[in-house]
Order: sequence, then C-alpha cells, then structure tokens
Amino acid sequence: MWKEKLNNHPHSPTMHIPAAESLPPGDNNWAKWKCLNRLRSGVGRSREALSRWGYPSGPTTCDCGTEPQTMEHLLRCPLLGGPCTAKDLALYNTKAQQCTNHWLYII
Repeated sequence: MWKEKLNNHPHSPTMHIPAAESLPPGDNNWAKWKCLNRLRSGVGRSREALSRWGYPSGPTTCDCGTEPQTMEHLLRCPLLGGPCTAKDLALYNTKAQQCTNHWLYII
C-alpha cells in the first residue's frame, strides 16, 4: 500500500533514498544524523537563514568569502574540496560524510 502511494506521489525527485521498512544502522551519533538531515532537506542554521529568521548572527558571508552562507552554498563551498550532491547525501557516501563532518557543529 505505501509503495503504491509513493509511486503515485514521489516526495523528492532528486533524493534517491529507497523506501524501507527497517531503520538504517545506528552507527552515527545524533549530531551527525541531525547535520546530514539538515543538508538533505536544505533547512538548517546557515548564516543566511539565521539572519532571515531575525537572529543576530553578524555577516552572512561564508568563511570561504565567496558568497552568502546558504544551505545550497554549503554543498558546493570551496572549503569542502569538492561539491556534494543530493545523490551523495542520499547514499551517505564519502563526499557526504566529509561534508557532514565539515559542517557538523556549524549548522
């Protein structure tokens, strides 16, 4: 039943996470899962978002100095050494792990 609904109403065309009835292994701590899911959803405590939400956070420019620190920018920031895609985040491959570790206590 849930597979029919999923096929008729896909949630996200870019996030290729297969539907499953079991939980993923719990080998990451809460902070890593939280950061990964913020990156996956595109909603997190980036400097731009904090400013938009009315929190006094100073300048919105990323530490790399190239552009405002938005959730989209976090995936392609020069400080990462290479871009991280939605597919990387879905698979939680090496690129996604590096991206998550880099932004772990920032977003």
